[in-house]
Amino acid sequence: MSRDATRCIPVEYEERQTSLPGRTWTRHNASMRWLLPLGLLVLSACSSSTPEATPDAGPDTGTSPTEAGTGPFFHEDVEPIVQAHCQTCHRDGGIAPFSMLTYASTKSWAEAMALEVEQRTMPPWGAFDTDTCKHRLGFADDMRLSQKEIDTISAWAKNGAQEGDPKKAPPPKAFAKEMLPGATDSLSYPPYSVTGAGKDQLRCFVVDPKLVEPTWIDGTHVVPGDPRVVHHVLVYTDPKGESRAKADPVTGGYECFGGPQVSGTNLLLAWAPGVPASQYPAGVGLLLPAGALLVVQVHYHPHSVETVTDATTVQLRRAKEAPTWAATIRLIGNAPSAARGLLPGTDDPASGPAFLIPANKSAHEETMEFTFPASAPPVKIASVGSHMHWLGKDLRVDIERPAARGADPAKECLLETPRYDFNWQRGYAYAGPIDGLPTAQAGDKLRVRCTYDNSTGNRAMMKALAEKKITSPIDVSLGEETTDEMCLGAFVFYAKLK
Repeated sequence: MSRDATRCIPVEYEERQTSLPGRTWTRHNASMRWLLPLGLLVLSACSSSTPEATPDAGPDTGTSPTEAGTGPFFHEDVEPIVQAHCQTCHRDGGIAPFSMLTYASTKSWAEAMALEVEQRTMPPWGAFDTDTCKHRLGFADDMRLSQKEIDTISAWAKNGAQEGDPKKAPPPKAFAKEMLPGATDSLSYPPYSVTGAGKDQLRCFVVDPKLVEPTWIDGTHVVPGDPRVVHHVLVYTDPKGESRAKADPVTGGYECFGGPQVSGTNLLLAWAPGVPASQYPAGVGLLLPAGALLVVQVHYHPHSVETVTDATTVQLRRAKEAPTWAATIRLIGNAPSAARGLLPGTDDPASGPAFLIPANKSAHEETMEFTFPASAPPVKIASVGSHMHWLGKDLRVDIERPAARGADPAKECLLETPRYDFNWQRGYAYAGPIDGLPTAQAGDKLRVRCTYDNSTGNRAMMKALAEKKITSPIDVSLGEETTDEMCLGAFVFYAKLK
């Protein structure tokens, strides 16, 4: 389950221009790379990519569309959808570049909204059922729109984006800072000045939770100091205290494009706009070692040349008693050879399986297998996520058990993300009680299959190549650089403590 070394998560920034007749708008995106072991990979955001997929229906807040002149109307029909799915990012002071708090500010984006929701690129969500993957369990915090909601927005845009009756508008949504209930620690760093429109910064700040003994944590959260510029935050553990020597004595931070740059690190939590406080179920905790520092990596994305000051806060909640379940977070995959679990592929060289994505291949696959060893305790699979780089198109995770066990079938698709987006990645937590979660134990096999687009049609990759002054696709192998690739399933396991 482990690699030879612990690595870190670099972050890339991409700005894409998307056009409609008479209109152009910008999407600003950020991305997580990878870490072993991985912390709570639960990122959400305001944009996504557009691969084909069979959509599922999400929670329904829409109304049936009607003919032009009779609706749908903004206040009665569209505003409830916008409040539920869009305003966390699209609001004054939010990270999105325009607000959707009012009819006036939303109407001008009606065509763009319709296009995005019809293509299911908004709200951001990568996991969908496909012909070969039917998710047995539902997902917690499912962000997808129902078909009825999509039809409502489409008809509203098509029929003139009518306002309707302001008196029938739902109450305004409150945007008080999300807080971690019962937080025991609020950790911040000295105020940091951020300036330069569009000039992204990745900066690490060192904070000390003063852990005098190993400590169980059952809740985590990030409160951005200035949500206009804080794009996302990753919080790492630094068990050896190496980050202290790296930090500038004035700001308490240092530049850290590739991660915290310390040994033995673990990702404690990940936050992006719209992500609520992370609270483990009752009886579940994550163990932090005594004396560990925390490294707070902040991705700053300023919209304007105005200088703003940020002092983001990390909240922790120490468990009141020892848990009965221990949360462990792992990335499984990145097999470089058959000896490490890489399975044969269609584009392998004559010498045997190799992780190599040939240039100009638009649907190349790499598949790897991991077998739970005999010493592995039974675990519940609480969450699964996908991680690839710019070539990533689709990632699928399957489990094969020697035989069916209770509600767990012999073979099961745990996750497929046919709408994978490198810019915004998240974990997909299963809904329901711990006892109902999928199980894995000794002898079970996990297979991770990654599909890549290494063609000129992949604009994100072509942009990354252009930054290196490369004009056409190149062969891509396993690695950490922008133009390398990965294939990882991100798992949150719960193990019963004795």
